[in-house]
Amino acid sequence: MKVAIIGGGAVGLMTANYLVRNNSSMQITIYDRNKGFGRKILASGNGKCNFMNYKALPSDYNNPEFIKMLSKIASKEDCLNYFNDLGLLFKFDDEGRMYPMTESSDTILSMLMLDFKNVKYKLETIVEKIEVKPDGIVINDNEMYDFAVLSTGSNASITGNKCNDTYKYLSSLNLKMTALEPVLVGLKAYDDIFMLKNTRFKCHLTYYGTQKYEENGEIIFKEDGVSGICVMNASRYYIKDSIMTFDFYPSVSKEELAYKLNARYNTSCNPDYYLAGICHENMIKYLKNKNILKPNAVAMLLKQFTIKIKEPYEMKNAQVSRGGVSLDEVNDNLSLRKYPNIFIGGEMLDIDGRCGGYNLLFAFMCGIAIGKELLRYEGKDK
Repeated sequence: MKVAIIGGGAVGLMTANYLVRNNSSMQITIYDRNKGFGRKILASGNGKCNFMNYKALPSDYNNPEFIKMLSKIASKEDCLNYFNDLGLLFKFDDEGRMYPMTESSDTILSMLMLDFKNVKYKLETIVEKIEVKPDGIVINDNEMYDFAVLSTGSNASITGNKCNDTYKYLSSLNLKMTALEPVLVGLKAYDDIFMLKNTRFKCHLTYYGTQKYEENGEIIFKEDGVSGICVMNASRYYIKDSIMTFDFYPSVSKEELAYKLNARYNTSCNPDYYLAGICHENMIKYLKNKNILKPNAVAMLLKQFTIKIKEPYEMKNAQVSRGGVSLDEVNDNLSLRKYPNIFIGGEMLDIDGRCGGYNLLFAFMCGIAIGKELLRYEGKDK
């Protein structure tokens, strides 16, 4: 039997690895439009590869019931055990983010591909058409397979003409699609915050979007908006003209901050003096420009800095997308309802999770689940 894996990312590589490690006799061919595999694996965690999150729960995803269903086939624990069995030495932080001990994404990519000597690669190859026939699945009018795995990801973080290729071949399958939106992305603001450009703050964020969202973390101001992990998490609840507030001093009360500012102000009302040691220099410039110079007003602003959100940044700036192939098209085992010999997983589906290893975890869970199902067709189910 032959299987075509369309997309050499987390889903596709995990599927192939699972088949190879379980002695599948399937002939595996991986298609990818890029010069190499694992683009998002390599980029994850700023190159350190935040490959999963051990604290992940179904509620951390936009469609938790689907995650619960998937976990019955391939759970978070299955994923962790799989990497452990591969021989990966890993570590984790207080937020549950997991990294290889090498702090190199190349480690994850190479471990997934170590046993691929009999796997065929078709790099720099765009899949433009899939045709399902009674005797098999035809790729690009010239290659026939028994099974196919759709794992080309999404348009998130992609620029240029490549955006036209991600979903092109799906038109031949006539699948229901949900609207694509950038998530895990920075948010543009209506407010004039240019003076704070490139300034980072550790703060408590509160976002009033489709629901109230709060998180402690680091943000970074851009010339026309804000970014950072907690902002990207908040972007999952985006609605136009929503409000986001920042408490830049969450461990200090407004009264304590005002007292400190007033004490310094009474010594000198020069803002360059009395704000020094309390405010970032760019914040001092901002306060002076806005003529917010009285201690009590400054304390109020620093404890509740408010911006009005205009829109997310573009898809090319996003880590993942929301939308894609509707979950109504998918069976519990990740095969397509219309085409049981075609499987799909990862970002191609309308599933998105928090920032911090949640989306790669979902992709790897899909890869294991699809691998298990393909083995079942061979009578080698695990």
